[in-house]
Amino acid sequence: MAASKPTAIHYWLMAFVVLAIIFGITTYSFQREYANALVKLQKAEGDLSTEKRLSKNLDDDVQALKNVLGIRLEVVEDRQNPNNPTTVVGATRLAMQNYGMEQAGTTVEDTLKTMREAINTTLADRTALKTQFDTQTAELLALRTRYTQTADEHDNAKKKAETDLRTVTGTQDEKLNAKDTQIAQLRQERNNVETELAEERAARTKERQKLEAEKGRLELINDSLRERLERIETVSFEVPDGQITRVENAVKLVWINLGSSDFLRERMTFSIYEKNVAGVGRGPEDVKGTIEVTRVVGPNSAEARITSSDLYRPIAPGDLIYTPMWSPGRSEAFSFVGLIDLDGDGRDDRDQLHNIVGSAGAVIDNEVDDKGNWILEGGRKEGKISEATKFLVRGKLPDPAELVNKDEIAAALEINKKWEDLSNQAKQYGVRIVTLNDFLSYVGYKARRRLFLPGQAAPYTLRAGAASSSTNEDLGGRESSGAVSGRFSPNQTLPPATSTGTTSKLFGGSK
Repeated sequence: MAASKPTAIHYWLMAFVVLAIIFGITTYSFQREYANALVKLQKAEGDLSTEKRLSKNLDDDVQALKNVLGIRLEVVEDRQNPNNPTTVVGATRLAMQNYGMEQAGTTVEDTLKTMREAINTTLADRTALKTQFDTQTAELLALRTRYTQTADEHDNAKKKAETDLRTVTGTQDEKLNAKDTQIAQLRQERNNVETELAEERAARTKERQKLEAEKGRLELINDSLRERLERIETVSFEVPDGQITRVENAVKLVWINLGSSDFLRERMTFSIYEKNVAGVGRGPEDVKGTIEVTRVVGPNSAEARITSSDLYRPIAPGDLIYTPMWSPGRSEAFSFVGLIDLDGDGRDDRDQLHNIVGSAGAVIDNEVDDKGNWILEGGRKEGKISEATKFLVRGKLPDPAELVNKDEIAAALEINKKWEDLSNQAKQYGVRIVTLNDFLSYVGYKARRRLFLPGQAAPYTLRAGAASSSTNEDLGGRESSGAVSGRFSPNQTLPPATSTGTTSKLFGGSK
């Protein structure tokens, strides 16, 4: 049987098989290239993300370094001391030494240059990666164009996935709505609680202000009652320092029972009280005289001169002596505020006060001068009453309303402010507040005789007792005109004037 010859259908079948094989090979090749391109793209995107993260971290480090080097100090450089930490250069060098240690560069510029080179390298790498990314993106777009048909096959799967996602999202939305409702309720409850808290806080603030006002009123009442009680009772917890053992009125000398064993000093002054007095240091009206120690005779004996006495209350043995400035073997402390005028001549006697206090072995722990400034020892910047303060002594406090000069008004206000602060502290510590005159009476101070200096502007009050027409006549004070008698005329060629024997009208018995 003869073999059959291939027909047209055989050739078509063979051609179809060959085309199918070629199409399969081409499709496989395209699929493989596409997978490789996706892998390269994902790797490129990962590398680019890493590079971006590294670049951002490096940029943050540069900004942080700029902030650290941005030291804002007034002085830039101390040429005498380049490493002065209070200057920008010194602080930068110190920071480089402290934080850079052995890795620190010699200058900030070297360090910045090194970092700049690293940044430039990173930027170049990023530029290269971006270029590579742009190239791969273009290739990806070309591949997407060529594989549109393949992408269409995934649309159905994508739509199904989106449907499933909407279903899941709807479920999650319901849960989120429930949570939002719960959060809204909690927020409303919190607002209600905050409103109640604010109302409670306002009520407590109002109550506290009311209590503070009541406290201030009670403090004023307490201070007023304390002052009234002191004026009524005149209570003093001071004790006498000693007593007079012998009196010689003819020579104005007394002897006291204090001496070297009591660390008594010469020139110490004491005020004198009756032996049956209710208490020493109560008021100046109890003082019957003053004495000044002239000689320490023995361990328990000293001689003193009478500096003032009362004709109707003569000094007698057994009378008590007292001064607040002296205690055996102990240094007393006092505070002074106001103008210090010891003899009433209108002049400041602060130096004399210091001598009086220092000669008694006492100290001044707080003092305000005539300008309103503190005079303190021990490096203190603010005055403070302590338990060691014996008296707070008030001198004359200037009235700002009576002054015109701005500097004097400012000084007066400052003096009164410091007086108020110290007096409040004295009340808290139970420190007694006395006037300067009472203090001088307690310490037995006797004003020295004033000396008139030619050309002195302040007039002196003269007592005119020689021309009184009757006994104990009150003539009042008269001021000297300051004119020199004609008997002392500078013209020496004229003979001295002869007295007429007539009393001047300035010394008449009546005005």
